[in-house]
Amino acid sequence: MPSRQRRIRIHRAAIDAALPRDRSISVDRGVALITLDLASPVPPFEQVRSQIAAQVSAGTLAAGTRLPPVRRMAQDLGLAVNTVARAYRELETAGIVETRGRGGTIVTAAGNPVRAQLQAAAADYAALVHDLGVTAEEALAIVHSSLNHSAPGQPDQPRST
Repeated sequence: MPSRQRRIRIHRAAIDAALPRDRSISVDRGVALITLDLASPVPPFEQVRSQIAAQVSAGTLAAGTRLPPVRRMAQDLGLAVNTVARAYRELETAGIVETRGRGGTIVTAAGNPVRAQLQAAAADYAALVHDLGVTAEEALAIVHSSLNHSAPGQPDQPRST
């Protein structure tokens, strides 16, 4: 029996040597979303979780961005479905993403305090627009105009972006 185990280990080592040391997947326009380091002592689910969280914090993944389905990400990375599902669950527990059933897993603004504040202000503004009976087009034109001009009390000059 020990010789069989040795053969399996040798065979497994040969397979591991033939595989690349890292795997990555892309989302949208070739931007790398996740890169796994197979030689790292950090478990794969934690690599997935931490890289998504870091990209949300950095603004690379904006609020409202839809993450790939668990099965597709698992297949693209060569991981078990439960490994990716665990990463998504931990992100959801932290409030970084929200799972909407068939709607997929969506990045929330909670992962970035500035975006969370902007989203709350936008929700308040949308409620005010609705209460006043203003059309969405007019409300957006007002926001656009405000963004392109300086703060109150300052000369009206377009802001550079």
